[in-house]
Amino acid sequence: MQNTSQIEFMQTIFILGWSNFVGSNLKAHLSLRNVSFQSPSSAEINLKLRVAHKLLQKCFTPTTALVLLACITPDKGMGTTSVLDNISIVQTVSEAIKARRVGYVIYMSANGVYEDYQSPCHESILPTPRSLYGLMHLIRETILREVCASQNIPFMILRPGSIYGPGDPHSFYGPTRFLKQAQSENIITLFGHGEETRDHIYVSDVVRVLELCLINRTEGVLNVASGQPVTFLEIYDIINNLVDRNIEIKTMPRGIGKTISHREISVRTLLDTFPGLQLHSVEQGMKNTLLCNASRE
Repeated sequence: MQNTSQIEFMQTIFILGWSNFVGSNLKAHLSLRNVSFQSPSSAEINLKLRVAHKLLQKCFTPTTALVLLACITPDKGMGTTSVLDNISIVQTVSEAIKARRVGYVIYMSANGVYEDYQSPCHESILPTPRSLYGLMHLIRETILREVCASQNIPFMILRPGSIYGPGDPHSFYGPTRFLKQAQSENIITLFGHGEETRDHIYVSDVVRVLELCLINRTEGVLNVASGQPVTFLEIYDIINNLVDRNIEIKTMPRGIGKTISHREISVRTLLDTFPGLQLHSVEQGMKNTLLCNASRE
């Protein structure tokens, strides 16, 4: 039998950061499921302004499920200004929560809170980020964790691997950049020999995890990845096998001081938390991405 309280809870979803890659996919998914939500634009509520907390708190209720996806991503700059702006965003949200309690909070963090030597990454590991981006997310996690604990609000942190899929606006090194290169230039460029291992996650899997967290009001920390790490060379092979022509491979030397590193992400806790959850392999995800991109042309 359906839990009506869960359905009512899902009808008060409030998404901050709806226009980004994950946010737009979450909105589309909830719309297909006829689940109502609110998603103010940055023009309506500019989270970088401290006074925004006064506008935010007017939107909150004790049954609001807040999904915080708003973040200035590395492709838009990852200097100290962006870091401080990102922290300011969370501080604004925290002030709004203190003024008017919500019922549940999900924060989309990043796997970058772990350092390369911490592979395989597991939720029990104490994150020790060395990059500004990873440190920023860890600070945001800490701020939100403390405010939610002080208000007795169930709190969920998701730490995804590199997200890819149809409509991905970024060109980070990996599946999306390789596919764009292959389609526009018939070439894929690898650093070194592409031997580094990474775990990428298809965007619909991230959205499904968000939905499951909302339904169950899951608390804690979860890594979100495919559980099937591949090398960048293997991604090249996957794309080369999916398209109907041979894609040239080009190699470039790594930057000075750049060493080969591997990143394996444990999804044991994720699968224990949501038994039966099906995750796409990179091959399945890239095949879906190609089909979706073709249908849009």
